[in-house]
Amino acid sequence: MKDTTKTIIIGVVITILVLILTIFILYKVDSKKLKDENTTNKNNYNNSTPTIKTDNNSNNTTNTPSKNNETNTIIKDDEKNDKIILYMFHGSTCPHCVKAIETMKNEKNTTFKNVEIRTFEIYKNKVNSELYKKVTDKLKVNVNFVPYFVIGDYNRVGFNAEVLLKEYKKALNNKNYKDIISEVIKENKDLEPVYETI
Repeated sequence: MKDTTKTIIIGVVITILVLILTIFILYKVDSKKLKDENTTNKNNYNNSTPTIKTDNNSNNTTNTPSKNNETNTIIKDDEKNDKIILYMFHGSTCPHCVKAIETMKNEKNTTFKNVEIRTFEIYKNKVNSELYKKVTDKLKVNVNFVPYFVIGDYNRVGFNAEVLLKEYKKALNNKNYKDIISEVIKENKDLEPVYETI
């Protein structure tokens, strides 16, 4: 009886150790793949300028009232500027991204009324993923997370409507505004990213 219990305990311990070792090996393999992809993207820089291909299938908005009724965070009709764009990099299976997109769509007629929002999916779209890497390199930030937002040279990970709209307003009043995303695309003519407009 004692030998049987001992054998079971040893079997369980060995199984747990094998599982831990397998997880560790899988983690290392994934880390190496990601590192190799990042190195490849970094080494493939090419001074080139494409036109962005658009996929506007996501233009459906709803009239859900805004949860954020602060007047200082809503862009008014007279503040609209076609040059200023809120860019979002997201992943198709990222729950935070899905929630952020849903919120922006629901508030498109209120809080985000005059804001042009372009979204780039990076999990399934390799070109968009490469654009994401080139943008973060240009901004000199080490970011590998989504949702990732860019307005001019301002960037942030994570969705916060109030912060994004305040930065959008700053961009509206910035005489030296530079659209970093457009600059990166012009510098890389071989890149043809696909975006959706909210």
